[in-house]
Amino acid sequence: MEFLDFINSLSMGEKIKYFRNKLEITQNELANRLGYYNQEVISLIETDKRHPGVKSLADIVEVLNADLFYFGLDKLTLGEKIKYYRKSNNLTQKELANRIGVSPSYISVLELGKTKKGINKYILYQISIALNQDITKLS
Repeated sequence: MEFLDFINSLSMGEKIKYFRNKLEITQNELANRLGYYNQEVISLIETDKRHPGVKSLADIVEVLNADLFYFGLDKLTLGEKIKYYRKSNNLTQKELANRIGVSPSYISVLELGKTKKGINKYILYQISIALNQDITKLS
């Protein structure tokens, strides 16, 4: 079985457990790195009794040094992808906006998925450059 097939066969919690075990860290160590009070939250996530939100998932994936693609990036909205990659680059909405020449409120609207007309392809291209991501990862 290929790695991607193996990963895709796992639930979200099982994927987190797999990458945690690969790094040889305990649930308690992961919880500490994420700023959680104890490992109970990690246990609930790994047994699929609790599902992390986008920000929590992004934090978990970052600590586990994994690729968000393995965790369903293809299922995220454009706004969620922009937010994930912006945070991965340690950028604020204002910093990203300054890099591409738009207002911070526009970045906020994009991330919330509240654009009325969609996104201009040139702006999307500029965002991909600013976030150091191939444009296909955002599309």
